[in-house]
Amino acid sequence: MLYYFKNRKWLLVYEGDPPADPPADPPADPPADPPTGKTFTQEQINKIVADDRRKHQDKIQKLMAELETTKKRSDMSAKERTEMEARIEEIQNSFLSKEEVARKEREKEQKKIQKQIEDLATDRDKWASRYQDETIVRSIMDAATHQDHIAITPSHIVALLQSKTRLAEDLIIMIKIINL
Repeated sequence: MLYYFKNRKWLLVYEGDPPADPPADPPADPPADPPTGKTFTQEQINKIVADDRRKHQDKIQKLMAELETTKKRSDMSAKERTEMEARIEEIQNSFLSKEEVARKEREKEQKKIQKQIEDLATDRDKWASRYQDETIVRSIMDAATHQDHIAITPSHIVALLQSKTRLAEDLIIMIKIINL
């Protein structure tokens, strides 16, 4: 540690001492008048911004039209098509205000939820139908192979009675007999 302090040059400076070397060139006086530039009124700025925005929107509209024609091609895969649709939607959202984007997202989520509800209802109905069919077949097969009256071919009995049988709410098998 002492080695550090020994090898350093120290310069003592006190407050109020004049600087050792005065600057050779004194700074030039700042110009009295700032350079005059063109000033714009708020109306002119608004017009410039509106023109620029209109040009930008025209470019984006051309790009969207090109993307739409590309999307209509039949040789695109499903993944490419969904990527293209996402890109088109992103460009369309760039023109919308925050409220419109939020409203559009809310509608998109509602559609997604509605589709999920429909898919769940379809699944529920499919599994309920399978359960009912299997319960009916099993009950007819059990009755056809009962000890008191064993059918020679129980599968024929199932084929004859299955279309005329329904499963009631209290899980009792009901057979509608029409001129057997």
